[in-house]
Amino acid sequence: DVLVLTKPIGTGFVTTAMKAGKASQLAEDTAIDAMRSLNLVASKAASAVGASAVTDITGFGLAGHAREVAIASGVTLNINLSDVPQLPQALDYYRKGLITRASASNRDANEGDVETQSTDADLVELLYDPQTSGGLLISVSQDRVDSMLTQMCDSGCDDAVVVGHVTTKGKASIVAS
Repeated sequence: DVLVLTKPIGTGFVTTAMKAGKASQLAEDTAIDAMRSLNLVASKAASAVGASAVTDITGFGLAGHAREVAIASGVTLNINLSDVPQLPQALDYYRKGLITRASASNRDANEGDVETQSTDADLVELLYDPQTSGGLLISVSQDRVDSMLTQMCDSGCDDAVVVGHVTTKGKASIVAS
């Protein structure tokens, strides 16, 4: 299976910047649009092609929700961090210390189950950023992913991208590279 993420990550960082009065208009508008966007189109497309697993990405961040799927399914989820879509300036706000307390809690709760192979520590932090009205993480067979993405795009869900793949259970529940 391959992994598809349907919305950009970074609402925790952006909304923290908004609360501090430091978010740009572009970051605010993009985050609000993403949070207003429902997961209905994506969930219907996933169901139509017989996706193996679907979870929403919310307060436990991408790592927390991906970990739950991996453990329940007895597999390892391999996430390519450079493919994970992010809201404009989200990492800039992280680098300025505009983070939620939940980011640290999410990191602590998942650290033992996440193997990071990336040398970009800032990019790894996207895994732990808590999301408000986040997208879906969908596990779908390689031969059905194009059909699913086409259905999503045709219905207005055009942020969905492949961000990784599923392998047999390894030492970690998640491998982030």
